[in-house]
Amino acid sequence: MTALARPEVTGRKTTAPNLMLVGFADDDVLEREELAREWRCTIRSIRNYQNLPDGLPFFLHAGKVRHRAGSVRDWMRSREQRRNQHRRSR
Repeated sequence: MTALARPEVTGRKTTAPNLMLVGFADDDVLEREELAREWRCTIRSIRNYQNLPDGLPFFLHAGKVRHRAGSVRDWMRSREQRRNQHRRSR
């Protein structure tokens, strides 16, 4: 398991959640608790994200839920939304 990304390594301020897991390699594995800490949310929120129709990818190892950093980043990118360019402003 990897430790939390340190701001001095990543160059990020500690005020915002580390949603894109800056400082983690794609193959780094995080437990559910570590991901919740990085995203500054509850373990229950992570569990809810896993249960969505296009849910947060995870795997089980030694009876624990684990997340690969690269898969989590890809999942976050897939949830990106854009404004409707054809809709007129009000």
